[in-house]
Amino acid sequence: KYNGTDWAVEDLGIYDFIYCVWGFSDTDIYISGASGLIMHFDGTNWRQMRTGITSSGIVNIKGTAQHDLFAVGESGIILQYKDNVWRQISSQITLDLNDCWGKGKDLFVVGTQESIYHSRIEYAPIVNQKMTIVNERLYDNIEFRLDNLDVSSLTIQSNSTNVTLLSNDNITISCTSNNCVMSITPNAVCQREETLVTLIGSDSTGVIKTKTFTLVVNDKTTGSCTESDVGVVKIEDGPVHNYLGATIKVPVQIRIPQNDSTIYSQINSFGLDIIYSNQQLYYTSYDTTNANAATPFEVFTVDSSKSGVISIQGSTNTQGYTPTKTGDYLVYLNFEVKIQADQYDINIRKTSGDIAGWPIDNGVFTAGYNGDINGDDIVSPLDALCAFEKFMNWDGTCASTSCNIPCSEVQCDVNADGSCTPADAFCIMSKYMQEANCIDGK
Repeated sequence: KYNGTDWAVEDLGIYDFIYCVWGFSDTDIYISGASGLIMHFDGTNWRQMRTGITSSGIVNIKGTAQHDLFAVGESGIILQYKDNVWRQISSQITLDLNDCWGKGKDLFVVGTQESIYHSRIEYAPIVNQKMTIVNERLYDNIEFRLDNLDVSSLTIQSNSTNVTLLSNDNITISCTSNNCVMSITPNAVCQREETLVTLIGSDSTGVIKTKTFTLVVNDKTTGSCTESDVGVVKIEDGPVHNYLGATIKVPVQIRIPQNDSTIYSQINSFGLDIIYSNQQLYYTSYDTTNANAATPFEVFTVDSSKSGVISIQGSTNTQGYTPTKTGDYLVYLNFEVKIQADQYDINIRKTSGDIAGWPIDNGVFTAGYNGDINGDDIVSPLDALCAFEKFMNWDGTCASTSCNIPCSEVQCDVNADGSCTPADAFCIMSKYMQEANCIDGK
């Protein structure tokens, strides 16, 4: 950064290639780079912007007015920035683009192989921005801007139409100049829902501006979101690797839910079937090491002769197993991935003997560990840094990370060894560098 006399290094907090700088003033500067990177400088802070691009570089940015810009990049990428949102413009261009210029509805772009393109862009303003909160956490930040208001007297009120999903108390807003960030923490839910949030900004002159956002909370969120615990015989689910050949360890547990006052008798004999898709998964083996619920049974068999079904039976002539609220594991079932999928369902069926009719919880194993720790849709060195920071909080205090999400919500065990370690950070960096890595199973 040049201050009129000397150049000084500006720390952006990223470790990637930067291709372009474009600005209107010393408080309104944009840069672009590899992996869909666009950042904005407001005179005080650099902030990464959402582009929706993760695999192609943004080579150039041009604009004729503040917050009215175009950007082009590799593989024919063309983006337009209006209403504080970057949107991709559909085109048939597949060549890499190097530069652009736009004014009004006219856009000119140039690229490799001496290519020049011209298009007339019809712009439709975004009245309602639709944002999706990422699966892995109940927390997100949304950037927006309120122009033509007196910043010194700016006040912003929020109103959520679905207060059960997102109460107004769980919406906080902070602004630097006219650039604002809305931090949202939805209430504990485990189903997919939406809410319409309206922000009303006003100043001492009486000028009023409004913005609306439709916020979507995906299912299977974690953190403070807890599904109803009803099963006594249950499969403990979670995130898994889903590359071909990846291993999935399925724990079968017996545990009385904390809110269940039913008295369950001792188990002396039992039977149950585990159902899975033999097109998606290949069953390899079972393990009862550290499975204390299996120990009392003199006879314990696991039969996988029927495709897609694993029959488990146990019996004893002495003292059996008594269920508790603490719970114990009955068996661990090991699978390999045959087909890459977003979700693998493992279900309990045909309970018999002393557990006949007992409540059950089936397992849902979702594809996770993709390396995008901070939820910005990009696997970058920032994710590796966040994983390492989580490791440094090994003593349990988990004070903070650079992820901009609560430390307790950081899901960084990408190698699925049960803990967050420097090996996870190394794996994420290898993924970013397009080298062999544990995320892709290489």
